[in-house]
Amino acid sequence: MAPAGLVARDHAVARALYLSKGAGSVSDQQVDPATVAACTTHEECAPFGAMLPVGQPGLRNAGGRPLQQPHPRRLGARRGGRRPRRPGRQPPATRATPGNRQFGIIHREEFAYLYSPEVFEGWGMGDRGSIVDADLGNYPDDAQVFSTALPPNNDCSTHQSMGADACLARVNGEVALRPLWVHLMTVAR
Repeated sequence: MAPAGLVARDHAVARALYLSKGAGSVSDQQVDPATVAACTTHEECAPFGAMLPVGQPGLRNAGGRPLQQPHPRRLGARRGGRRPRRPGRQPPATRATPGNRQFGIIHREEFAYLYSPEVFEGWGMGDRGSIVDADLGNYPDDAQVFSTALPPNNDCSTHQSMGADACLARVNGEVALRPLWVHLMTVAR
């Protein structure tokens, strides 16, 4: 789990901001291989996200990339041989920081986009249908999760573009998501 995710789980903080995802992942944790064998793009693979039956180890999509899913132990799975909870389904009441003070920004071309919305929903931040397109420049005060498709800077990956200074998407030399970050750090809660 990301450090901010751990802190927000264990301590009531003013707000937590997750760039890309809030929890760690593992390849093919809960994917049915027969269902996703033919998918090659995020759009094709997205319907087969985090909540399908457990598949075979080493599952990859048709493009050869390992499918990423939330890691159950990092999301509060039960221990001692008992069956783990469904990934992302950690009750919001078990987190010290309420969902309305946690925010996420996800790149739509990153594999984390397949499972992060379920993690955020489990943390009380809204469901996949409530994700706001940050690229439009409209940041509703009641929104918790935003997405972007801005291209990374300096030939970086989409994951790196969410937080590494040299990789941040830029428009006319300025960091493109800066206005969103300022909004999320100052919106009244």
